[in-house]
Amino acid sequence: MFRDLNYDYECVGFYQAVPFGSCYDEDIVSLLVEHQKNIEHAVALIYDPIRTEQGKLSLRAFRLSSSALEICEKGDLSPKEMKAAGLTLKNMFDEFPVVIKNSHLHNVFLAQLEMDSVEKGKSYECGATAFKMASPALLGQRVRLLIKETEGQLQTADAMRKRRN
Repeated sequence: MFRDLNYDYECVGFYQAVPFGSCYDEDIVSLLVEHQKNIEHAVALIYDPIRTEQGKLSLRAFRLSSSALEICEKGDLSPKEMKAAGLTLKNMFDEFPVVIKNSHLHNVFLAQLEMDSVEKGKSYECGATAFKMASPALLGQRVRLLIKETEGQLQTADAMRKRRN
């Protein structure tokens, strides 16, 4: 059906929204293992909504390195096995650049929008209004999210400490 509509219908991995870019997670690793077993060139597209909200689009694409994939397929992702194989966070994942391109029609629309704003004396540049403080409710929500993420990291650290002993 998708091929008839000229859509790309092949699955090439998965997408995950991860606040604060904490993508080095056991769940993401296990998902990558499953996808890379089934699809040779599978990738995980990681999106950070917090960083994007701050004005920097955060999209990263990862795959497990071949050595990490071999260890994960054995089912033993313990710190001892990772250390014995010489795996670190730097060489466990292969990161690929994410390039976003606009269509020509979209570029023309943006140029027309800019021309219209110049003619009307308006500008889309950031001014003092871009630096307004967030509402207390939003700040509270972010603090709760930070606490939740910190607790998750502590639990992961405790689990790794227990595995070592």
